[in-house]
Amino acid sequence: RGLDALPRPHHPTASPTPPATWRQRELDDVFAAIVEHEAAKYNASFSLAFQMGDQVSAAAAGVVDPAGTRAAVDDKYAWGSITKMATGASILKLVADGALALDDRMAPRVDSFLAKLSARPDWNETWSTVGELWGVANVSKTTIRELLGMESSVPDFDTANNCHPSPCENTDPLRATLYETGGADTP
Repeated sequence: RGLDALPRPHHPTASPTPPATWRQRELDDVFAAIVEHEAAKYNASFSLAFQMGDQVSAAAAGVVDPAGTRAAVDDKYAWGSITKMATGASILKLVADGALALDDRMAPRVDSFLAKLSARPDWNETWSTVGELWGVANVSKTTIRELLGMESSVPDFDTANNCHPSPCENTDPLRATLYETGGADTP
């Protein structure tokens, strides 16, 4: 069924519409139909955007809070697991280019990035290494391969007990901040 099953509104016009305008309008209609369909299907909010050159199409649907506030295209969302696809593809490209190896330890690679990030004036966290964030015992031996295979000892972001193996000291302030602020205050 896919996109063909979605309704496509018709926009009658009195005069011929330039191709770029009617194509833009058709794309806008398709995007609106997709997000409305998915929001209703999953009882969730969705925002979708596409840019090609100087043309942008964007649509949002669903509600973003218990008060029933409608989703808007400029709402901010915590990305969560959807980043796994882009991250995995990017890392495998770096492996293919010889920039890193799957069996490299993760902490030194990520910590060098976190050192730059934590030097920013808008950094509000109390940690600047993955060891400080999740506990050295949880991450010191973790490899990139284990992360990609979701077989590492890095705590699961969405579980109530984010320590692995249990029991361990909860050292994950990032998750609390993201859930509290929706990610708005996180650099």
